[in-house]
Parts: sequence; structure tokens; C-alpha cells
Amino acid sequence: MAALAEAADYAPASLYTYFSSRSALLAALQTQALQRLGAVADAALAGWSSALAAHRPEPSPTTAALVRLVAFSDLFLSAPERYPYEFRLQQQLLVTDGVQDPDDLAAIVPVAFHVLDVPRRLLAAAVESGALVSRAADVDPLGQPLEGALVRTLTWITALNGAAGRRPVGGRAGHGHAARRRADRRPARRLGRRPRRAGGGARSGPPAPRRRRCIVMTTIVVFAAALVAGAFLWTLGEYLLHRFAMHELYGKGIMSREHLNHHVHSTWRYETTTLLSWIGVWLTGGLLWAPLGWWLAGPAFGVGLGLGWIVGYFHYEYQHAVAHRRAPSGRYSAWLRVHHFHHHFGHPMTNHGVTLDWWDRVFGTLEQPEVVRVPRRLAMPWLLDDDGELRPEFRDRYVLVGATDLDERQAMLDRARAFASLAPTD
Repeated sequence: MAALAEAADYAPASLYTYFSSRSALLAALQTQALQRLGAVADAALAGWSSALAAHRPEPSPTTAALVRLVAFSDLFLSAPERYPYEFRLQQQLLVTDGVQDPDDLAAIVPVAFHVLDVPRRLLAAAVESGALVSRAADVDPLGQPLEGALVRTLTWITALNGAAGRRPVGGRAGHGHAARRRADRRPARRLGRRPRRAGGGARSGPPAPRRRRCIVMTTIVVFAAALVAGAFLWTLGEYLLHRFAMHELYGKGIMSREHLNHHVHSTWRYETTTLLSWIGVWLTGGLLWAPLGWWLAGPAFGVGLGLGWIVGYFHYEYQHAVAHRRAPSGRYSAWLRVHHFHHHFGHPMTNHGVTLDWWDRVFGTLEQPEVVRVPRRLAMPWLLDDDGELRPEFRDRYVLVGATDLDERQAMLDRARAFASLAPTD
């Protein structure tokens, strides 16, 4: 059983998922082998009959019967080479004693008698034509007469089986041994099996090393796809949280209050709430998206989906921070700053997506200004030169308005407007 399991790439215990015992497995293989040998014999008999009918002059019934007997003998004796797997199984059925359970053997008997029907008919035709002489009826140990046709058939098949068993498979001992070794791998491959999942069980397909490579590549592809899906899922979360949990609550709750305070000063700095945000993102990715993805499409997809959500948040947090603290360094960063600072200084109820504008387009909250009006008192440091004026490279997309000084009245007004999700005054 261990050798068979290894050849079929099974765990040994998995074989007993389909067969109750070694005897039951052997009986299933022998039944399959006998069915194939019977089909081969039936097809050969039909071919011999057609050839004899087409032969001119037409042979006599005696000659035709003998020709069929010789042809069947030759077919049987060639079985070890042409059908090594099936031959070995039927030979074991005939000559091996005490290996199989009687109930399992009883299940094979109808199939075996069906296969024996071809030589039985050939012998009966030979006796009827006079080519063979019928001998006196044999008796069993109790003195009861035995059916002559059955005795003739079993005697002939046993003799042929003994002769075939002495012939080397393929003509050379080494070649025959190799053929038998190859045949050992065939039974389990023919049995219907369920695919083995990552945790074990049986499966069909390419050889084990190639299959392992396929599994590794598939896992990588699924994980990468889930990672992208998780990051994309974050962009939707980014939009919904920014719009509904931060702006439309107008300062109710810690998330809305801290975000609108950010609008009051239009700066970015690391605070305790940043750590809380990270904890919330990790919990959502690990306790919601990862289990959901695992349930939907397996562990690789679940881990990728949860991690993609976290990676998406990291990208958002990084881009948001550097947008406030550093000048743009490329087309994407330049676009992101125009898009985001219009949200700060032009219309806080638009452009809720920070890293992408997809969901603003979907939900109709996208505005694309030609120029962003930036109050001098709230201007980002990278936007100004040493004299506090707008740098030349940004004059085509930004304009400074209002005074630099910030008095108490203006600070209170900025705070009131920020918590009302309104843009600051000039």
C-alpha cells in the first residue's frame, strides 16, 4: 500500500478514503483489468470472424474453429507484453491464494465469468465442429459431475496462464522489469480521484515536482491579485471614511474632530491619533478582510486581501504626509497636491479621495480646478520661497491670497469654518 500510495502521489492513509482495505483496492483493480481484457477479447473475436468470412475459399467449420483457438492463444500469450498491468492482476487472481477477502473475490466472479465466456464459446465451437473431442465428465470431490465446458475453459486458461507467466515481458528480463515497474504506477492513475487540496488528499495532474511548481506559482498569482484587490478596496474605504466619517459628522467623534482640526491648521504631524488609525487599519485587515478572503478563495487570497488593505492605507498615509511637507517630484505628486489642496482651501466637500480620484468620479464629488487659491497664513512651507512669496515653479497652479498674520478672530473663524466643512476665507 505504501508503494502504491507513493506511485500515485497519495498519503497512504488517503487510499482508505476510497477503499476499505487492501483487498478491496486489489479487487477494484482486478475488476477493471478483467473488463479491459474482456473488451480486447471481444474485439479480437469479431475481427477474426470477419477475416474468416472474407477468406476465399471459405474455410471449413473445423478449420475456422482451430484458427480461432490458435489466434486466442496467441492473443493470451502476448498479453504480458501488450497489457502487462492487466495481465499481472488477472494472473494474481488465478494463482495467488489467501491474499484477498472472500467477499471481495465474490464481487469479481461475475466479471471473470464474462471474460471466460469468449474462450468457452471458442472451445464449444471446436467441440461442435469435431475439431476437439469431448472427454468424459469430471466429478468434484463429492462425486458430483462438473460442467464439461467450464472444466475445458478453466483448464485451457490455466495452461495458457502458466505458459504466459514464463515468458519475459518485452523479450528481455530488464525490459520486462521496467515495464512492470511502469505498470505499477498505472492503477491509481486510472481510478477516479478527487483533486488533493493544499492540506492533503489525492489529486491527478502532472508529476509531483511540476505540480508543486504549479501550486507555488498559482499561490503567488492569487496572493498578488488579492494584494491588489485589498489596496483597491482601501481606496474605497479612504473615500467613504474621509467623506462620511470625517466631514459629514462635523466634529462628532474622535475621527471627525481630529480630521477637522487638521483642516484648521492645514499641516501634518505625527500624533497619538495616527497610531490609533494604524491599529484600526490592522484590526480591520486582520479580523475582517483576511478571514473573509480566506473563506471566499483560500488562505493565499485571504492573507493577500488583508495585507493589501494595510498596504493601501500605508500608501495613503505616506502620500498625505509628504503632500503637506514636501514639494512635488513628479506628475503624480503634482496632481495629488492640486487635487488635495483644492479640498483643503477650495471646497472641503469635494475631492475626498486623496491618492486617487476614481471614487470622486463615481459619486460625483470631483472638482478639477485650474488654479488652487491658498491663504498665505495656511500656505505649505514648500510652496514659499525665502521671502514668503510663491515659488516661480508653482505659479501656474497656485495663487496666494490674504494676509500672513493670523489674529485671534481669524483663528476662531478658521476653526468654525473647518468644523462646518467650509473652505477658509482669504
